[in-house]
Amino acid sequence: MNKVVLHILSSNIFSGAENVVCQIIKMFRSHSEYRMVYCSLDGPIREKLEQEGIEFVPIAKKSVGEIRRVIAQVKPTMIHAHDMRASFLTSLACRTIPFVCHIHNNGFDSRKLNLKVFLFDYASKRAKHIFWVSEAAKEGYYYKEKISQKSSVLYNVVDRQEIIRKAKLTESESQYDVIYLGRLSFEKNPLRFIDLLSELVKKVPTIKAAIVGTGLLEEEVRRKIAEYGLDGAIDMLGFQTNPYPILKRSKILVLTSLWEGLPMCALEALSLGIPIVSTPTDGLCELVLEGKTGYLSDENSKLADRIYQLINDENLYREFSVNSLERSKELLDLEQFKNVLSAYYE
Repeated sequence: MNKVVLHILSSNIFSGAENVVCQIIKMFRSHSEYRMVYCSLDGPIREKLEQEGIEFVPIAKKSVGEIRRVIAQVKPTMIHAHDMRASFLTSLACRTIPFVCHIHNNGFDSRKLNLKVFLFDYASKRAKHIFWVSEAAKEGYYYKEKISQKSSVLYNVVDRQEIIRKAKLTESESQYDVIYLGRLSFEKNPLRFIDLLSELVKKVPTIKAAIVGTGLLEEEVRRKIAEYGLDGAIDMLGFQTNPYPILKRSKILVLTSLWEGLPMCALEALSLGIPIVSTPTDGLCELVLEGKTGYLSDENSKLADRIYQLINDENLYREFSVNSLERSKELLDLEQFKNVLSAYYE
C-alpha cells in the first residue's frame, strides 16, 4: 500500500457530496495499493461510515490546525478536498502534499465575487486539479477563465447493481406516486414540493407522496403540510440509511431545487427505472432527457400536469421507466470514473 488518499469534507451528515466520497472509497477497495481515509467533523456521518466499513478520522473543528493534525496522523500522499471551504483549509494545511478540489454543487454564491470565491481562488492556484460536478457548475464559477487549464467536469456515478441489491433488502409496505428524497434545506426548496403537492391533490385526490430526509426546514415543512391539509397525502419518513426500497416503490422522483450539482438521488432513481420531474437546475438539465426520462419546468402548474400524465398513462409511464434504465446504463461507468481519479492520484 503506497498511495494514501485523504478525503476532507466540511459536513458531518450524509448527503450528496458525502455519498460521492463513499462511492469513491468503495470503488478503490479492490486496489490494494490504495488506502482511503474519510475526514470531517464527527456526527451522524459516523454511523453511515461504520456501516460501509470506511476508515474515519474526525476533526474537532474546521480549522487548519485540526487538518494538519490529521495529516500528521494519516500521512497522505494525496488530499482530495470536497467543496470550496474544505479546499481553502486544505490549501493552508497541506504544505507540500498535492491536493485536488472537487466542487459538488453550483451554488448561487459561487457565481459572483464574494469572500467564499476569493478564498477558493487562493486554493485553486495551489490545487493540482479541480473537478466540477457539471458543466453548469464549471461555467458558472466567477473565476472560470483563471482556472480553465486545470478544470474538468467529472459527472457523479453510482453503482447500479448495489442500488438494485439494496432496494431488495427490505420490502416497503407503502407505494407512492411521488417521492422527495434529500435534505430539507433552503437550496433543495422542499416548501415548493408541498406547494406542488397541493396542486396535484386537485387533480388526483388519492395521490400519495413520501418525503425522505431531514434538515433545518423540517418544522416549516410540517407546518405547511398541516396548513394545506395534506397530512393524509404525505408520509414524512425522515432520514433512511437505506432509502432504496422506498424509492423502488415510488413512481416518480420529484426535485424542486433552486440549484443542484448532479444529484445522487436522481442517478439512483434512474438506476431503478424511475422517471424524474424537476425544476430545470444545472446538472439535471444535462441528466434528464426531456420527454423521454422525465420532464423539466420552472412552473408548478406544468410540473403538476406532467406528473399527472405519468401517473395516469400506464403505457407512457412504462416507456419512461425503460428509457430511465437505459439512460442509467449510458451514464454510470464506474471504471471510467475511477480511471480519471487514478490519473490525478498518481
